[in-house]
Amino acid sequence: MRDCKHGQFHKSCSECEHERDIKDIESEVLVLKRQVVLLTKQTELIVNQLTNIIDVIESL
Repeated sequence: MRDCKHGQFHKSCSECEHERDIKDIESEVLVLKRQVVLLTKQTELIVNQLTNIIDVIESL
């Protein structure tokens, strides 16, 4: 096994593990942000559709 930049074996280095954990969390946060954007757009579409339905009902 190669030594890591922290002077330890990479696989058993807690600093490297911590860095990997941070990268994993950052990736998950990006995915969640994209999902929030999509959900926001879907919610806006639903609100617009409901507004249109209400307008039609009120015009009757």
